[in-house]
Amino acid sequence: MMHIVTTLVESIQSVEAANKQTTTDDSEGATHPLDTVSKQLTVEDVVNAKSVSSKLPGFWDVEFDIHTTSDNDMKQCVVIGHTPRLPEYRLIPVDADDPLGMTEIIVKNPSNSKTSTVKRAESLKEGFIDIKRRTEKIEERIKTEFTEVGWNEAGPSSAVPLTPETTETTESPIAPETPATAGESGEPASM
Repeated sequence: MMHIVTTLVESIQSVEAANKQTTTDDSEGATHPLDTVSKQLTVEDVVNAKSVSSKLPGFWDVEFDIHTTSDNDMKQCVVIGHTPRLPEYRLIPVDADDPLGMTEIIVKNPSNSKTSTVKRAESLKEGFIDIKRRTEKIEERIKTEFTEVGWNEAGPSSAVPLTPETTETTESPIAPETPATAGESGEPASM
């Protein structure tokens, strides 16, 4: 945490120093200190959360969060979760500069509060495929447990629906392998 604060302070000081220099130099060729800053493409720029959520069984939520690694690096990640009783899945790009590339799949198990890296997927798309399989297994297990208890297909009003409606499309929830950089169109890339 201290490393992040130190880096932030140094960054602010360097921008202030550059800002003082450009305000005193009023010539036509002066540049703004933020002219050299470029926007990094993030997971949120290439993932359509509604589309991903619609392809998962049941009522799994898809959100974005910041994940802090053991090296205090911060990376944006996709969080796929359902209820406090079911696992939460995180898809975290291994390289923050390549959100579509190799992705770590992390599972947070609510029953023991442990977080563990399950595996690495070759791409964000492969990570989504793996999570979809896992959520389908969980939903099938829930459906089986409800059936064994003797509830009818509708289940009790407080239960998770047994037959969630899903739509089959060939549309991919993530942008193509060569996404337009955010900022060119002003909107995140989506399918």
